[in-house]
Amino acid sequence: MPHTGYDAYICAISYELGEAVAVDGLADEGVARRLPLLHAQGIRHCRIADEPPPLLAAAAAAGTLSFTATAPGAVVYCTETPHGITASEDLWTFAAAAGLAGPAAQTVAAGGCGNLGPGLRTARALLLAERLDSVLLVTADRFTTGLTRFVDYGTTVLSDGAATCLVTSEPVGPAFRIAGAAALGRTDASRETTRRALSTVPAVKTVVSALLEQLPVAAHDFRHLVTGHFGEPSRDFLTAAAGCLPGAAYAPLADEVGHCFSADPLISLAALARRGLLAPGDLVMLLASSPRSWTAIALEYTLPQGAGA
Repeated sequence: MPHTGYDAYICAISYELGEAVAVDGLADEGVARRLPLLHAQGIRHCRIADEPPPLLAAAAAAGTLSFTATAPGAVVYCTETPHGITASEDLWTFAAAAGLAGPAAQTVAAGGCGNLGPGLRTARALLLAERLDSVLLVTADRFTTGLTRFVDYGTTVLSDGAATCLVTSEPVGPAFRIAGAAALGRTDASRETTRRALSTVPAVKTVVSALLEQLPVAAHDFRHLVTGHFGEPSRDFLTAAAGCLPGAAYAPLADEVGHCFSADPLISLAALARRGLLAPGDLVMLLASSPRSWTAIALEYTLPQGAGA
């Protein structure tokens, strides 16, 4: 796809997860009642951490920051489950633990498990508007409230973890160029599972259509669709709603990782690059979603000049 002259890249992805626990070993009545369903949909493990989200994020950020000797120009911290009184308290706890005393920093929330979408759009906007070299994007969450880790709208189990990446003006190692983005939110969200699923279809179609209007490609040109770590039928449902080819949904670690809130898509992008499943120029659609918000982002895989595929 053509470059805009104001490109932004996702690179240097790293993540830190809690300990792996089989879902059938959880002391969680909500999960226990759905074990046959979860196993049938490929969800067999989740991650449980003792560390608070800011410290999980600092551990992940150490991996991301090892890719560059230059401090990021800004930090965007996404969380829906603050450990402190507020998300901003977690942000500064993270910054201190990660040794980031200088960069301007801000929080992103209210997108639920789709927080990566607004987080990426914010990081990209900061990068381009302020002509920064890089922005550190952070997602960090841990299950602390509610009666169960079971998530009905995606048939999955919540996990504790954090993922980080750099959003840069030039690729640092294998990277994903952000070729376009579109977002949609709504104030109403049915609590009834079937109604919520049916209302998701037009929402996904709308946001994907808005994305494709920016690009000279169609939905079937995307080699992979990266979503949250939902059950396999739920991922297939989103694939059909997005208009991507059957089988395009990619979440290879859903079984062993579970649903790490908004970190899932970054974890899957890291797996795509690490496993050599992409060639330069391949297109990936990232769909970050929650019952109230959707963000569709077009990504083009790229390697630094002179690097092999």
